Amino acid sequence: MVDDLIARKAITRELGHGPMAPAVAEFIQQEFAMAETLVDEAPRGPADPATYAYAEEVFRELVERYAPA
Repeated sequence: MVDDLIARKAITRELGHGPMAPAVAEFIQQEFAMAETLVDEAPRGPADPATYAYAEEVFRELVERYAPA
């Protein structure tokens, strides 16, 4: 299945159209369901300052690592 998707991707435009493989559609639905559950279970309210500082540090590292030269 993956080989077929790669072959079709190689010959179609980026915005091409086609039917979605049932296995891909099922995977996407499962991922959305899992994300919805995680969001529903996530704590509410502002994060502590240490969490914000850590998130900012990680974000800056990723930008520096993956930014075009």
